Amino acid sequence: ERFFPIRSTHFERVLEFYGVEEKIAGRVEWFRYKTILDVAEAVNENLSIYGSATALQAQSYMWVISYLLPIEGNNGGVVEIDFVEELRRRQEREKECQRIGVLGERYVYKSEKERLHLAGRSDLAARVSLISAADDSAGYDVASFETDGTDLHIEVKATARSRENDYCFWLSANEVQIAKKDPQWTVYRVWQVAEYPEQENLGNIVRQEPSQWIFEPSAWRVKRGSDTTH
Repeated sequence: ERFFPIRSTHFERVLEFYGVEEKIAGRVEWFRYKTILDVAEAVNENLSIYGSATALQAQSYMWVISYLLPIEGNNGGVVEIDFVEELRRRQEREKECQRIGVLGERYVYKSEKERLHLAGRSDLAARVSLISAADDSAGYDVASFETDGTDLHIEVKATARSRENDYCFWLSANEVQIAKKDPQWTVYRVWQVAEYPEQENLGNIVRQEPSQWIFEPSAWRVKRGSDTTH
C-alpha cells in the first residue's frame, strides 16, 4: 500500500526530470528512499484529476517515465521498453483496481445487512445479495431493500481516496442505461475503502432533475460500419 521497489539508475532520471536535485544512487538509506516517496505523492496529487490512484499506480507511472527519458551517453536515444515488465505493471494496476472494487462491494453488502438488522428487518437482511458475483452485466452490484421492503439496487463506486480528495468516478454505458429505466437504482460512493471506509448514498444521479452532477464522455466504442468499401 505504501512502499514500492525502485531502480536507482532509472528513478534518479525521474527525479532530475521533475527538477529534484537529490541523488538516490549509492548506499541504501531511508532519506534517499523517502525522496522517492515524496515525489510519488506529488505525482499522485497532480494525476488526481484523472481519478483515484494508489502508491502502486504512481510507481508504475514513474517507471514508464523513467523508460522514456534519454540515457546519458546514449546519443540522446530513448531507453528500450521492457515489455515483460510493462505487462507485469499493467496487470498489477488492474489487480489493484479489482481489489478496491471488491472491497467496496463487500463493505456495502455487509453494511446493508447490518442496517436492516438494526431496523428490525432481519427477514430482509437475509435476502441481501451480491449480484455482481453472479452477473456483472446487471448494471448494479448489490441487491438490498428499504425498510418498507422496496427493492434497492446499489451500484458501488469505491476508492482508496478520502472524501476530500475525491474528484470523480466512472459509470459504464450499461450502468447508465439501467439507471435511466430502473427507479430502484442508486449509487453508493465508498471512500477510504482499504482503511477506514465511509459511504454515502448518492441516489440515482442519472435520473436526478435538476442534476448536481456533470457527466463527461470518457470512452467510445468504435466498430466498422455496414459500408466496408472505404
